Amino acid sequence: MQKENIHIVFGRTSKITLIDSKLIDGNKNQIISLDDILNIGPACDINANEEIQKRIDWLQKIFGDNPNPPVEQDLKNIESIVKDADNINQLFIWTGSCASEMISTARLIHHFSKFDKPIFIANFNTPVRSIHGNIIYPKALNQTATFQVKDIIEQFEQIDKSQLQDWRNLWEKVKSENGPLWILDKKGQVAVEKIDYFDSFILANCGDHFQKAASVIGETLADIHSDIGDSYLNWRLKHLALNGKLETRGRLIEIRDYEVKKISSPTL
Repeated sequence: MQKENIHIVFGRTSKITLIDSKLIDGNKNQIISLDDILNIGPACDINANEEIQKRIDWLQKIFGDNPNPPVEQDLKNIESIVKDADNINQLFIWTGSCASEMISTARLIHHFSKFDKPIFIANFNTPVRSIHGNIIYPKALNQTATFQVKDIIEQFEQIDKSQLQDWRNLWEKVKSENGPLWILDKKGQVAVEKIDYFDSFILANCGDHFQKAASVIGETLADIHSDIGDSYLNWRLKHLALNGKLETRGRLIEIRDYEVKKISSPTL
């Protein structure tokens, strides 16, 4: 049986981008998407049923039951990769400059590195050209256009033993500290923060007149330059509203269902 290469991407958009690039030979390569956003909520690992359930319960409490979080599917994918390690030639991980992707990479490497197989990591410090010819630096595959993938795929770097240990250390750190929110600090390192870390950014984007929650969240995402996602910010925005920090109009459900504004000052 011919050994195959495994390409790990993060999220369905990234998988579609890589497939549409037509740079991956499906006869020799398999593309697997890991979709759980690991920089929010309690950490979990394979064969840790209590931790897994705690993570599922936390995500469903915050974001609702539909759709179900991809916690278990990601773990099954990791188990499958580890189980089939003898039939894997090389592992390519399309890790961007995002806390979630870095943590997911650390968890995978923690399990796969013991098989002494070549592991390559994407280099998203690679300059690519936009459709208008400008030089840009996409942070991750989900920010990369299909025609730009060829520039990234040529810049994969094999990680050495020291780097492997750094990735394993990161996963041990995430598990031991088990914080509710992880971001990239100013040095590009994964760091833990309090669950309300982005609340001040959200409040700063709320005005004296009602505006769509989607607008507030969009402006906040632009400000924080983080891979936290609009679902998390929607949860925090609703939390602020329910705790009397903002006035609302509409149903506090999805970001297009309601509007928010600052609390009106009483007139004298």
